[in-house]
Amino acid sequence: MEGLKLLYLFDNNISGVLPHSLYNLSMLKHMDLSTNMLSGSIPADVGNRFLNIEGIAIAENQFWGAIPHSLSNLSTLKNLELSENSFIGHVPPTLGRLQGLVLLYLHVNKLEANDREGWEFLTSLTNCSQLQNLALSENHFSGELPVSIANLSTTLETLYLGDNRISGAIPSNIGNLVGLKLLEMANSSISGPIPESIGRLKNLVELGLYNTSLSGLIPPSLGNLTQLNVLYAYYGNLEGPIPTSLGNLKNLFVLDLSTNRLNGSIPKEVLKLPQLSFYLDLSYNSLSGPLPVEVGSLTNLNQLILSGNQLSSSIPDSIGNCISLERLLLDHNSFEGTIPQSLMNLTLLSRLDLSFNNLHGDLP
Repeated sequence: MEGLKLLYLFDNNISGVLPHSLYNLSMLKHMDLSTNMLSGSIPADVGNRFLNIEGIAIAENQFWGAIPHSLSNLSTLKNLELSENSFIGHVPPTLGRLQGLVLLYLHVNKLEANDREGWEFLTSLTNCSQLQNLALSENHFSGELPVSIANLSTTLETLYLGDNRISGAIPSNIGNLVGLKLLEMANSSISGPIPESIGRLKNLVELGLYNTSLSGLIPPSLGNLTQLNVLYAYYGNLEGPIPTSLGNLKNLFVLDLSTNRLNGSIPKEVLKLPQLSFYLDLSYNSLSGPLPVEVGSLTNLNQLILSGNQLSSSIPDSIGNCISLERLLLDHNSFEGTIPQSLMNLTLLSRLDLSFNNLHGDLP
């Protein structure tokens, strides 16, 4: 078997420690042992073993210990998947030697970094000019993100950083990563404003900035992200008005800005987004004024959630045009007048909440 080039054993119930003889397969190009019950550590000299390797995938197992520094010697390596194991310690700071690296998945481990040490690997990865996918979520990374993250390759398409202990601001030049299609920094302690430069990420399809300490205004430049399908920025400290420029996001099918400190009126431009279908959630902010009649444009929307604001005046009759609505939550506002007869058109509605308002008159 010394001439073996491809070894695929993924999605089985294989357990135990890898036999040491496996590391003698010097001709091996691709090894995928993912989704098993394998355990043990990776030998420290692994970088002197698989000299022709292009892909190593051992995700979703029970490996433990440190990631060997010698991995940086595998100059032909393109894909490295170590996610969903129990690796500890620092990521080797020399991974940038893998200049052909395309994919690096380290998520769901116990890897560490802080303001004193451990982030050097991220700076070294700026040498990987072909890097497309980087996943670091669900680890023990803490401290501020190095500004060098904005110098990663412009070929980078996915960047997962969420579910860590990262704090500090998003680097102001994050807009340099013009190839990004997905940026996820959720469930962390990042703070400060969303950088204006984020509007340069014109290939972005999904942006996840929820459950953070982000504050300040939503930059109008977000309206430049015309390919965006999903914008999650709930559970934060964002303030000020919702930019009318979000009306440019013609491909957006979900928008969630709930539980922030936003104020002002709901822009009618947002209510005319043609692809908005999954849900629109602006609840638990300080939005005020009437609900614009343009809400009737949301004919494909499944859920409209505006609870916990200061919206007033009457509920517009045009809401009866939202014939796809399954949930309509307008509770805890200051709506007044009668309940529109047009609600009878919402035949798919399974939950309606108009409680804690100033409505009067007869039920339709």
